Amino acid sequence: MKPGGSVIHRSFVTGLLLLCITFLQCRNKSAEREQILNKYFSEKTTDLSGDFDKYYTYRYYNIKLSRDFIGMDSHSVIIDKMSFLKHLSGGDFMPMKIDTIPTYKLFRLPAETQSSIRQDIKRFAEKALFHAGMEGKPMPVFSLTDIAGRTYDNAAISGNITVIKCWFIRCVACVKEFPELNELVKQNNDRNDIQFISFALDSGKDLSAFLKNRQFDYVTLSNAGSFLQDSLLVDTYPTHILLDKNGTIVKYSNEFQDLVPVLEKLKEAGISEN
Repeated sequence: MKPGGSVIHRSFVTGLLLLCITFLQCRNKSAEREQILNKYFSEKTTDLSGDFDKYYTYRYYNIKLSRDFIGMDSHSVIIDKMSFLKHLSGGDFMPMKIDTIPTYKLFRLPAETQSSIRQDIKRFAEKALFHAGMEGKPMPVFSLTDIAGRTYDNAAISGNITVIKCWFIRCVACVKEFPELNELVKQNNDRNDIQFISFALDSGKDLSAFLKNRQFDYVTLSNAGSFLQDSLLVDTYPTHILLDKNGTIVKYSNEFQDLVPVLEKLKEAGISEN
């Protein structure tokens, strides 16, 4: 052995041992942190499971199943979005937001959980499953007339990013969001490849009268009921749909805010193509 070789060897072994000790300490701290978080969220799940109003408030402000998220099963194993939603649709788990990324984890509901809470979780998950299932499909064939008498069909939206709103006059929530949607249009005025179209159940005459004293900056197509219900399978209003330039549905949701981050990605992709 060369002079000093044993010293180098001992130093290497010592360094390796220190590295192993540091790794084990970090792993133990990570495991301890996970135990603390699991205990906290398990207790929170139990607390929410006994009060529908408290549960619904938490769910409304924290859980956005139509947006991108990291899903974890009850054992902290990361699973894909569709698997997460299928687990959730059984009504046996509550989704808890455990990180701001966001990351949602399934926590098993106590046996005494209110039935109304279980039913709401099931409906919530089933709706998200349906929406996710519509994404990736082509826009169905349509031909409708706007309130100015112009015809719109699939050819009219080809090659453009298309933001769609499905609504009707007596839908209070649909009308209430007009100002926010007008702002979205305004924010994208500099883009010639983005168009905003609304599909309404009402007649052109009724829509013209209704919009006479209300600003709504989407192109509005009338008498779209059959198309919405039979082809786009819309059963809740408002519904918002985002199409890419190929006419493929890339986002389907009841909240227009869910479309915004996806719209930004499509815009960025368009810039990089140019």
